[in-house]
Amino acid sequence: MGKSRPPGPHSNDMTRSGAWPETDEDLYSNRAKELDGVLSTVTTALETWQSQQASIFNGPHVWSGDASKAAGTAVEGATKAMQTHQQQLRDAIAWCNDAASNVMSAKDTITTNVGSGQQEIQSIEKVAAKTNQSPDGAIRAVVERKYGENVATINALAVSLGGKPDMPASPVDDQATTDSGAHGDPQSPDPNVPRQSQQPAGFQTVKGRGPAISAVPPPQSELPGGGEVVAGKVPAPAAPGVPPAPPQSEPVGGTRVVGGNRPTQA
Repeated sequence: MGKSRPPGPHSNDMTRSGAWPETDEDLYSNRAKELDGVLSTVTTALETWQSQQASIFNGPHVWSGDASKAAGTAVEGATKAMQTHQQQLRDAIAWCNDAASNVMSAKDTITTNVGSGQQEIQSIEKVAAKTNQSPDGAIRAVVERKYGENVATINALAVSLGGKPDMPASPVDDQATTDSGAHGDPQSPDPNVPRQSQQPAGFQTVKGRGPAISAVPPPQSELPGGGEVVAGKVPAPAAPGVPPAPPQSEPVGGTRVVGGNRPTQA
């Protein structure tokens, strides 16, 4: 269990979020001890290995020949691997000890600062009691000042270790809002209103209703012999002997011409 927050009045306010290391320094200290035990085991094995290596290749009865060269290369590779592992353990132990020391140092500094603030508050309360005035404003000012000093202590430690304090915990959410203020379809001013589907042949879909014919009618398909295409029906040819219907023409002056009929006034 690491060092806890200092006791006393207003301590929690002066060491609230960002003003007290939340890490338990004992975690790093205990880990360093565990790694130190592993290092001792590796060191003992390495020393034994090197002793046997010397007796085989550098002793009074030296093994020589091509096989000895290959064996010596393999043994030397194993020796270097254990030496590398030994150094990695030393580096990890040093890192854990430094981490524990940094956390403990920051907690000690903040604890001292909180104690200083509590002494100031006691003096303020004594003066307020004599003058019959409320000390709340002055106390709050001391608490906030000490809180800011404690945050600065944490930030200074972070900077010294290569960190970047006062950074947001998560990146700013990407703004998918369009110029109209709606998400998704820039054509729609309201995200709750679905887009109108464009239908072929001049139809459009209206929410809650069936397909409605647009103001411009779709072009009619012409068949030989004056027949016409009607949706859902088989095209009917023109009657025998009846001349083909003249093609439809564009309305002129408000008159609509329909094939086979006389012009009608719109």
